[in-house]
Amino acid sequence: MERLCSLTLDKMAIKPRFEYDISSGRLLGSVNLPSHTGRATRGLVFMLSGITVRWKQTIAYFMTGTCTSL
Repeated sequence: MERLCSLTLDKMAIKPRFEYDISSGRLLGSVNLPSHTGRATRGLVFMLSGITVRWKQTIAYFMTGTCTSL
């Protein structure tokens, strides 16, 4: 019964900006959702949530633009 769960997603607004990560040598701040491009303005999180027992587990997250169609 503890394994019964539902898949949920949530989004949140983020400050759109680009930053250079010195440790990886990469420019961060772009959309990373497959087949989408542009500057990231939203975060999209996919989670599993328990139904009979209270728990949550993030399984994926993406940076998206203003308009995202899945």
